[in-house]
Amino acid sequence: MAILTVYYRHKTNGTWRYSALGVGRRSEAAKHGPYFIRLRNSAGKYQWVKHQSEAAAKEAAKLAPVAQKAQELGLTIDETTNTANINRTSIKTAIESYLRERRFGRPRSIKAYENVFDQLLANLPQGVRFVDQLATPAKLNEYVEFLRSLG
Repeated sequence: MAILTVYYRHKTNGTWRYSALGVGRRSEAAKHGPYFIRLRNSAGKYQWVKHQSEAAAKEAAKLAPVAQKAQELGLTIDETTNTANINRTSIKTAIESYLRERRFGRPRSIKAYENVFDQLLANLPQGVRFVDQLATPAKLNEYVEFLRSLG
């Protein structure tokens, strides 16, 4: 994961520029803020996120890679950083690895797998984010009953 840099904005020759917040003497713009970090959004494009204090920008820069990883896995930040969840596999990760292994199968079969997995992810029982949580008889029965109710 990349370490994010904190930036400040200043006007140079009539245009706004972003400069990295360095160590040592700072200009007036760097002393008083606002401060910015540059994040990649879900579409893959970079965007500037504004913070009023330097401490808030540095904290956001530390948490941004964790938050992005959590979003990719379909988890919350607390579930990602919790040490009890280190050896657990998220359902989204398990599905992606299964589809990666089956990528040479028949196209109709792959589409059927994707359809079933999308339905599973959209209708997971409350509080289930990891494979071991879903692999209990009670949760599996709950999901099967849900599928029966759909017909």
